[in-house]
Amino acid sequence: MLVGGLLALAVPTTAVAAPERVFELVSPAAKGGSDVSGGFFATPDGDAVAYESFAVLGDPSHALFSSTYVARRQADGWKTTSMQATVADPNPTLLDATFPAGLSADLSTAFAAGYGAFAAGDENFSQDIARVRDGVSEWVTPALTLPDANVVDSNVVGTSADGRSFVVSTTKPMLPGVPGGAAQLYRRGPDGLELVSRLPGELVSNGARLGNGRGLQGDNRAISADGRTLFFTTFPGVAQLYMRRDGQTKLISADTTGAPGTALTTYRAATEDGSRVLFSTPSRLTADAPVGGGLYRYDATTGELRLMVAGTITGVMQTSDDLSVAYVVSSAQLDPGMGTTNQPKLFRVTDAGAKYISPIAAQDSYGWTWGQGGNVGGVSADGSQLVFQTRAVLAGANLRPNRVGVYRYDATGDALTCISCHPDSTVASDGASLTGADVSYGDPGANPGRAITLDGRLAVFQTADALLPEDENDLFDVYGYDDDGLHLISGGAPEGEAHVIDVSADGRDVFFFTNASLAADDVDNGYRDVYTARIGGGFPSTEPPCTASTCDRPDAPPTVFTPQIGSTGVFAEPVDPPVRKRPTFKVERISASARRGWARSGKTRLRVRVSAPAKITVRTKLAGRTISTARSDRKSAGTSRLTLKLSKSAKARLKRTGRLRLTVTVSVRGASKAKKVTVKLIARKTTKQAGR
Repeated sequence: MLVGGLLALAVPTTAVAAPERVFELVSPAAKGGSDVSGGFFATPDGDAVAYESFAVLGDPSHALFSSTYVARRQADGWKTTSMQATVADPNPTLLDATFPAGLSADLSTAFAAGYGAFAAGDENFSQDIARVRDGVSEWVTPALTLPDANVVDSNVVGTSADGRSFVVSTTKPMLPGVPGGAAQLYRRGPDGLELVSRLPGELVSNGARLGNGRGLQGDNRAISADGRTLFFTTFPGVAQLYMRRDGQTKLISADTTGAPGTALTTYRAATEDGSRVLFSTPSRLTADAPVGGGLYRYDATTGELRLMVAGTITGVMQTSDDLSVAYVVSSAQLDPGMGTTNQPKLFRVTDAGAKYISPIAAQDSYGWTWGQGGNVGGVSADGSQLVFQTRAVLAGANLRPNRVGVYRYDATGDALTCISCHPDSTVASDGASLTGADVSYGDPGANPGRAITLDGRLAVFQTADALLPEDENDLFDVYGYDDDGLHLISGGAPEGEAHVIDVSADGRDVFFFTNASLAADDVDNGYRDVYTARIGGGFPSTEPPCTASTCDRPDAPPTVFTPQIGSTGVFAEPVDPPVRKRPTFKVERISASARRGWARSGKTRLRVRVSAPAKITVRTKLAGRTISTARSDRKSAGTSRLTLKLSKSAKARLKRTGRLRLTVTVSVRGASKAKKVTVKLIARKTTKQAGR
């Protein structure tokens, strides 16, 4: 709905009946004294998910740094397989360490990068790539002649959905007749190795990048799902866009006469089958295009090149599956008269034109240009629903300045909702983020997880604000938003935060990692694990799922898996590790004099004693809403003094009513449970009030 030419911003409602989800522990119950350090993405069906860890869950001689693992759901639980590459040195050092470089969409194939030797003949001491598939680690970037002493880096920049075909970018010659020194693209598939950065007439390019050069996850559609079609742009000079399919190359950024465009061309997106591609250029390529060009769509099936919208394009945030809808960022007024001139704005572009949605902050620019692997937006398959994040100040959003808000745009009703805002309009103080943001230790683009389901029904995000009363901590938790409203997905347990990884295409599974114990078989006492909150989940052989109040267990030795890996890659054979006890804590009583001082000055001090190094959080609530939070990160056992404060609204209410009823919750990370107390504050009557 438009108000004064702008969309009226709505706040979320609380879901009346959220779907019942069961927590399933995805990563091994214990990980040899280490955490899950990040998540990548899940398969669309939600039956497999990839994550990374510094833990030794496979061959210890190769787990030198962050390792890639894939967990798959089986009838009796989740089973983890190592996707770690092997190195040539039987006694490797940190110089031989590898790190994640990408995954195929079906998670059957992983790529690793490293500067050590992957195999005999790898002597270049530069970055090379190994592919891990079917339990076999293979060096895939050797030079034409061995030993390979070319001191140049190689990168994997694209892969088919099944990992059987992939594209490598390197300046070293990998085939006869290819000169060195210029970045070329090679595709390796079941039929062998092919130089694909060839121009029409099979001329070797002077330099090429796949898509817009953002890497495997950023440009994952620059190679089609079947690996047969890819799009590349040339450099240096005036970049042009080409399509390579079945050994033939076609110039895409050509005008009506077939001549190349006269200005820089930027790849934006492609369909999964490679039949359509979206790109922008200032060149005038069609008869209806003005000087200054715009956003174009090419259809390989019909040969039609169409101008979707005229004007300067800063970036494309997301597109529908068929590219009929594009969510575009531009500082131009693509929708005449709408939005502030020369400021970034978000538009919905179709063949009918551009529709203004909202302003976008300049700080969000990474996500505009990253491509379809970006982490600031998600879109439904038909393009009718968009979820995005921005630091821009949107009128009606109850967020503190410079905090990231998460929004859903519904094109069917032309409605914009701040889904990370408090349903009761309380100001959110900590901000929020979507899938893939602040999740992986690797490249930010390495997490192309969905932020919304294919039908657009469910959007997921993470925030440290307690948006609902059942969120009992002041840490990050995972929330979902659908047509029924807002609901907490990760449980909000007092002792642990949660970060979203991905959501399955149908919304049945929401993956996240957390150090809270949300399942009865999570016995490693506070190490981060991967979970899924699954509709209709659970396994017949496991104990009933637990909540934050029923997961308390006595301090006992956890069970871990031995650092061995069999031919199946499934970890087994538990052994007893050293005991890692939960910290315990005591909270000093808030005395009557302390309560009087709190009411008088608006603050007081609370003492919390812990038995071991721990992070302490104290939250004060009034009528179910958090009014203050205090934290302490103790490096040793002892007592911390935390300051509890009254917010301005709480002070005003105390002055108006003369009394407050507060709930103070103290939680210690790793402890079995939080502690709560109700505190009554009574305002001291003034002489004037007493005489009334």
